[in-house]
Amino acid sequence: MMVNDFLSLFVASAGTSEIPRQFFVFTGLSLLAASVADRVWLLRDDGGTRIYPNLYVFLIGPSGSGKERAITMAARLADCLPSVGLFASTGITKQYLIDHLGRSPRLGMDDEPSVLYLVTEELGMSIPSKELGKELVKFMTGHYIQSGLPMTEGTRTHGPKVVTSPCLNWFAGTTDEWLTDAVEKDAILSGFFARVLGVRGRRSGTVRHADITYPA
Repeated sequence: MMVNDFLSLFVASAGTSEIPRQFFVFTGLSLLAASVADRVWLLRDDGGTRIYPNLYVFLIGPSGSGKERAITMAARLADCLPSVGLFASTGITKQYLIDHLGRSPRLGMDDEPSVLYLVTEELGMSIPSKELGKELVKFMTGHYIQSGLPMTEGTRTHGPKVVTSPCLNWFAGTTDEWLTDAVEKDAILSGFFARVLGVRGRRSGTVRHADITYPA
């Protein structure tokens, strides 16, 4: 049967291999969320509050399970679309993220919301240790839902930075060990992981594929 929806085609383009299929399914969903950003929404029944489809997707599996290949596919496609706001990083702080969002509003318009597709191939390498890491996780927790208001942050040294209603998507890979090292227990209990889609997977131990095969 011929399929022509994006998600099915994306998963098919990954081919058949030992890499868990769910990694590619949620990679496709992450790409869709980043692509539509805040241009698509649902309305609540509370007077019209908008719910945007932004996602924080973490692929969780042992080293060599194929997370890197799925994440690379997402980054290469997202890099072709400037409006997605791809930010691929191996290390980032809250303040640098604010600086980036403050000077990179979509399409160069100062009154437009800032969009960001944060792609971190290994979470443990990307989140700083101790207080800097906590501040980054708090920032991503607090701004998962758009407030609709401009956000001003800064210091006396660096001055104010204004970020207009950011729309954030986050796509990352990690092992169990690096996840618990990067995201501390109090951050998990405070609501951060309520915003994360954790997708577990490991290579098949019974079905072996010497090479990736692709549909005709």
